[in-house]
Amino acid sequence: MKRLKKLALVSASAMMLMGVGVTTTNAVTESHLSQTVKADELNGDTPKQIYTKMLNAGIATPKVKWNLNGHNKIKAHWYKKAHWRDAWNNINVGYSADLDSNGFTQNGGYPVIGTVNVNGRKYYIQWRGNFMQLAVKENFESPRLMHSDHKIQVYILETDESSLDAPQYTLSLTKLDDYLPRNFMIPAHHNAITLTNENGQTNQYVPVIGMKGHFETQSGWIKKSDFDQLENNTTTGKKVIWYDEYVWQKGNHIYSSWKTVKGPLLMKIANHVLKTKKLRNHEFKDLFTDSSNIAGVKQSNINAGID
Repeated sequence: MKRLKKLALVSASAMMLMGVGVTTTNAVTESHLSQTVKADELNGDTPKQIYTKMLNAGIATPKVKWNLNGHNKIKAHWYKKAHWRDAWNNINVGYSADLDSNGFTQNGGYPVIGTVNVNGRKYYIQWRGNFMQLAVKENFESPRLMHSDHKIQVYILETDESSLDAPQYTLSLTKLDDYLPRNFMIPAHHNAITLTNENGQTNQYVPVIGMKGHFETQSGWIKKSDFDQLENNTTTGKKVIWYDEYVWQKGNHIYSSWKTVKGPLLMKIANHVLKTKKLRNHEFKDLFTDSSNIAGVKQSNINAGID
């Protein structure tokens, strides 16, 4: 099976291409985005165009508010005790705009040890086990488990080869070879947007997280026509492998064995971090160094012409 790939927003010029102007329609809002591209040569959309579609559809967070070369106002509020909160990849699935959400940074929940206001935006501080990470409120909403009676093709956004020599690269959907799961986690924030595949064909796609077996959990996109045929797992209570744990749905909430297996130790360490101010402050400072996720996402957005 082809090695599963993550979308990496590589450095590229933010210049728009010279050529024939074409217009695309957002599948959700019906708003029109003006593009200037070589329509007869390039496939896909620029990162900014895709981000705008996602933002209009309510499936992306605003651009990260971080000054790479200036002052940043950071104010933390610490809890007296850690609170466990179930958490999921509900926003920016397979695409980075506000926080690093390309990987499975929300495995089902983590201890929350406080909040932080960064340049006017509120984040939640989680303890991952050996470091802190930031979460947004959307991470705490419960997704849905859905399944199909047949295998469904999953696609991922990748740099389109047709744009490698262009001033601004484009992204198109590529099939994940031999990755056709039947079980899916549907993010709480999902909607259909129009995307282009590597052959230049457009269709409506919905962000999902496919689950095929142990360590075969992958974020991606499926056609809206396939999404419309999915059925809720609620009635069956079926347990599905999520990464290397199990998830199941009861009513409108998703539950995970992750909390049972990992939760007690994570909570113990998180409370120790809260009590040890020197350690807490050291880990907190590391969140906002030049190598931090939030600064890295900011730089990636700039490189991609999003910022």
